[in-house]
Amino acid sequence: MKLYRVKLRGFYDKPIGCCMVVATDPTKAYQIVRKWLDDKKYGFDKDRELDSVELLADDYEYPDTPHRLFLQNTEGIPHRPAA
Repeated sequence: MKLYRVKLRGFYDKPIGCCMVVATDPTKAYQIVRKWLDDKKYGFDKDRELDSVELLADDYEYPDTPHRLFLQNTEGIPHRPAA
């Protein structure tokens, strides 16, 4: 897994304009944010467009980034149900 910073064209002055996402690749990172915004019906389509995706950290033993990502083992931990 990798940690990405996803920036959107709109919402630049709002917390949702720059999201941190754990995903397998940059496309999936944006899709996660975009689906959430579409489901919540936040802003207009142009606001939800991708501006950039930046790789911040990787959980790989020898990452191509300056930062290593550590993930908590969630096995056996109950997850919060979706609202």
